[in-house]
Amino acid sequence: MKAFHQLFLSQARFNGSRNYDDMRSLLNNEDGMMESRRGGFAIVDVETTGFSARTDRIVEIGLVLADSDGEAYDSWTCRFNPEGPVGPTHIHGITDADVANAPLFADTILDLVALLRGNAFVAHNANFDIAFLRAEFERAGWDFPRVPVFCTMDESWYFLPNLQQHKLADCCMEIGITQERQHSAIHDAEATAKILRYFLDPRLQPTVRPEHNGLTTAAMSVEWPNGPCRDRIVQEPRSGGPQQNWRNWKKRGQSSPLIKTLDAFALASAIDAGSPTNSKAYLALLLEVLEDGVITANEGFTLADLAQMYDLSKDEISAAHRGFLTALAHEALADETVSREEREELKHTARLLDMPESMVTDVVNVARAIRIAHRSDELIPVELPENWLLGEPLRVGDRVAFTGGDQAQRDELEACAKELGVRVMSSVSGKTTMLITDGEFSGTKANAARANGTRLVHPDEFRILLDYIQPSLVIAKDR
Repeated sequence: MKAFHQLFLSQARFNGSRNYDDMRSLLNNEDGMMESRRGGFAIVDVETTGFSARTDRIVEIGLVLADSDGEAYDSWTCRFNPEGPVGPTHIHGITDADVANAPLFADTILDLVALLRGNAFVAHNANFDIAFLRAEFERAGWDFPRVPVFCTMDESWYFLPNLQQHKLADCCMEIGITQERQHSAIHDAEATAKILRYFLDPRLQPTVRPEHNGLTTAAMSVEWPNGPCRDRIVQEPRSGGPQQNWRNWKKRGQSSPLIKTLDAFALASAIDAGSPTNSKAYLALLLEVLEDGVITANEGFTLADLAQMYDLSKDEISAAHRGFLTALAHEALADETVSREEREELKHTARLLDMPESMVTDVVNVARAIRIAHRSDELIPVELPENWLLGEPLRVGDRVAFTGGDQAQRDELEACAKELGVRVMSSVSGKTTMLITDGEFSGTKANAARANGTRLVHPDEFRILLDYIQPSLVIAKDR
């Protein structure tokens, strides 16, 4: 695969990207309008003032034109005056001064349509880019038609199934594509074009899905408008306050440790826990909204806008939020224990997502069950010897507690138990499977073990039980 990556990259070349005026002179036809070749791909990336297509604006667009094989033949970029603050300069690098004299989006639509007409639409997280383009077209009085779409982020789950994360940078790194500058519209569009070419290469396995073979042909029959069909919507100048932008772009507070460490693998586990498969992109953006642990009133509106952007129903949003909370519970359970602080963080997140705090207990139990199932799947059980004298074997998911004994040995056994999926508890209850003790110390745990009839196991015996650990009994019964 690495050799194929190198061969592919040696063939991926672009002309230098052209600005708005350059492209006009290059692609002018006899009528003085810009146009592209037909039956190929238009690869697009937009940089925006925020995440809500309803209230935020496009501030920069990058567009790469490619033929039906994905071979790029030209590119174009343009910045726009968003009629208000540019938003997160620290992300896209654009300042208010940079676009003070830039054209309005509405004034470039005729030329943009000429580039899009006859081509299938490609973007990384295409729903996002299309939602913003459609909103800008509507403000200008234009219709944005339904177009054949190839979303490289969605397709990366098919072509690059082993990736833990599927952001543009992750896909580029996996393939071996160098991004010149992230969050620059033209550079991101060029990177997306290279990913498209990689996915379309017939030497790649798996090959492109049958439903995508006719995208470029279908694109040629799409009827694009030649002009506006209604009056332009007069936009009030936007202020920089939190009620206008999706977030107030002040310096953020430190992220919650749970949310900060959440990655795409944990989001994939949210799908295992019942989140709809079509909510992956929504969940990724939800993580960004939550990164400071606060959802403002305006950010609440953004969540609703994102749900609409990804065509998610109320039930699907509820399931996505529950899956997100379950993914956080997975992070909390990395050491097999949910601390008091972690439980409070889960409750706080539940409140932010308009979910009852009581759901935290449910999602922790679900997350723990999933972890036990995964650990049991990964476990290669060792058959118990015929002369086995230690009674019921230890199983993945069992609860154990330690008291007394040599501290170094205890630390080693606790670490090994957690690694194998055994829950090490700080106290003894009726649900505790065994108390590991050398019998030389009597205290609260020992008294609770006697009261509950909990099995007592010597540390040396527990080491043997770890060597012969078995899958969860519940999992075993299910099979």
